[in-house]
Amino acid sequence: MIQRLRESIRQKPTFRILGTAVIDQAMLSGANFLVGVLLVRYAGDADYGYYVLAQSAVLLLTGAQSSWINGPLAVLAPKKTEDERRGMVGAVEVVQSRVLRWVAALALVVPLIGYLLHLLTAESAMAAGATVLACWAALLREYRRGVLQLYGRPHLVLAADVLYVVGLIGTAGLAAAGVEPRMVCAVLSLAVGGWLGGQMADRFLRRDPGWTPAEAAPVFRELRQLGNWAMAGAVIYWTFGQGFNYVVAGQLGVAAVATLNAARLLMQPTFVLTMGIKQALLPMVSRWLHELGLVAVLRRLTVVVLVLAVLNTLYLGMVWGVLDWLTNDFLRKNIPDRDMLVLLWAAHSMVNMVRDMYLSSMLAMERFQILTGLTALTAFVALAVMWPATAHFGLRGAIYGLITGEVTYMVLMFVLIAQSVRRLKPGALAAAKAP
Repeated sequence: MIQRLRESIRQKPTFRILGTAVIDQAMLSGANFLVGVLLVRYAGDADYGYYVLAQSAVLLLTGAQSSWINGPLAVLAPKKTEDERRGMVGAVEVVQSRVLRWVAALALVVPLIGYLLHLLTAESAMAAGATVLACWAALLREYRRGVLQLYGRPHLVLAADVLYVVGLIGTAGLAAAGVEPRMVCAVLSLAVGGWLGGQMADRFLRRDPGWTPAEAAPVFRELRQLGNWAMAGAVIYWTFGQGFNYVVAGQLGVAAVATLNAARLLMQPTFVLTMGIKQALLPMVSRWLHELGLVAVLRRLTVVVLVLAVLNTLYLGMVWGVLDWLTNDFLRKNIPDRDMLVLLWAAHSMVNMVRDMYLSSMLAMERFQILTGLTALTAFVALAVMWPATAHFGLRGAIYGLITGEVTYMVLMFVLIAQSVRRLKPGALAAAKAP
């Protein structure tokens, strides 16, 4: 029986892709956890707080990029011939690389001017410059990772991410070791890791299939038809998905951001795992939808959700069993209202995972416009709860707002999915239900 299972796994690329994606995300999760631990233990609250804010800016831009380029590309590319697909990804790489070089160069001038006008300290200006470099490197790396995933090469994604992890931990280790300015070293770790990982991914893609760009205008016209709404949705989602850090910073100070994220750090592996599985899953969901239909896609997504729910629950149980040791000895961090914050982050992680997995079916159906409207509504609900709740309940109020937004989104998304299932022709639905 075990031998048959092994043969089935070897024969089905889905198992191999998701298995490698899990390993990759476990490595990235561990690296991010280690960096967070190093900064929480050995750097000041302000240093870690600014690192978190820089990381939030990176997530905003990479989320917008993923929605405007990577997401539509994952939906459209499987429908193309091999040559068309190669030309499409090559055109995006050439245009994006050129634009990002100019934008990054101009953005670096801003903190320099701020320093010369005495609006920023030298350390703040350098940290802002490091944030610009981190965003530039992350955008190049994330696109190339997405292309490798599009071609079904998770082992090469893993290899590139190993180099990213080396750069991230090595540079963050300088901040932990006391190299000044620590804030700059902390933020610069994102730039160094992103650049190394992006360069390795670029090397793999140059070798096979090679960058052979097609004419850019038709490619971006096709992407724009899907991507504009998706990008708007991603930016709106960021306002509460990551923007909570800025709400907390505005109401409670940068040190409070460090405290809130120190509690989140304990559940961070579950968030990173969800993000990685979602990225690996979207190209496969698009293919399943085209080949098998919506009902079969929902069945497979339900299996993925159940597996991840079990993993998340087991991880929470492990963390809860050693929570005192983790906070007092490992992190050496006093976290007010610790138990409630950890439980709230665990609840948010679970809701976020369910939402993201089933969301891939809506993205594969190209329902970008209605998802943007849904995101705007839920962002309004989340912020309407988050702002007064943070003022009244403190740090836990920010998570109340996040969970409210995620649950609202998830419920309304299930309504839309149910409507899509009901619109299936009776023959197609019967075929999907057949064994």
